[in-house]
Amino acid sequence: MIDLNQDSQLEILAASGPGKCATLNVTEYSTWALIGALFLSENPDGVPLDSNPAV
Repeated sequence: MIDLNQDSQLEILAASGPGKCATLNVTEYSTWALIGALFLSENPDGVPLDSNPAV
């Protein structure tokens, strides 16, 4: 969790796992509303756990 948009509210960063194209979703912690998504790769291996995408 991180305050990505600096609104004093935490956001959750969630990345896709194996079998899906690599995407990163940003969700508002308090409402679970999707506030952003980023396409990372067409690689069907998902996003490795040690990834640190620059957002």
